[in-house]
Amino acid sequence: PLIADGDIIEFGKYDGAIQWQVLSVEAERIFLISLECIDCQEFNSSGGASWETCSLRKWLNTEFLSEAFSEEEQDLILLTTVKNNGKNTSATKDKVYLLSFEEAKQYFPTEKLRKAVASVRAVNNGAAIDKNGVCQWWLRTRGDTQNYAAYVGYNGKRDYRYNGNASICVRPVIWISRG
Repeated sequence: PLIADGDIIEFGKYDGAIQWQVLSVEAERIFLISLECIDCQEFNSSGGASWETCSLRKWLNTEFLSEAFSEEEQDLILLTTVKNNGKNTSATKDKVYLLSFEEAKQYFPTEKLRKAVASVRAVNNGAAIDKNGVCQWWLRTRGDTQNYAAYVGYNGKRDYRYNGNASICVRPVIWISRG
């Protein structure tokens, strides 16, 4: 079946099947973002807020990757060179990562489209949600201040927040092979 931008597909399991929204379809690969925010985590558990060194990046590419995806599924997830903006930041190679401040606007051009709900697991792990179940979710862009990272708020606006906040959710992105 043909897969198009905006489609919802299932891939992996994390307290049930993970639903992903298709962000982009290319000849050899498909870019996906989780439909719900899958969990909540601090962006970084110890100082600083660069994507390259943050604890959230490590968690996504180790614990989450191995828990959510079978070996066959992991083989379909492509190692991607991720460009990171900000002072003293380098590109990283990740299988699982987060959108940047700019990508959040590119793929979700309006605040309404950026709003996301938290999974049951995220809520059980301390996610802050509004009365509609809408949560805040991290972006990988570093803030202007060392201990701040970008996030999307309840209202869909992008802003910066202290990176030790454990009530903000995680909405991962992956590229998978079309093969």
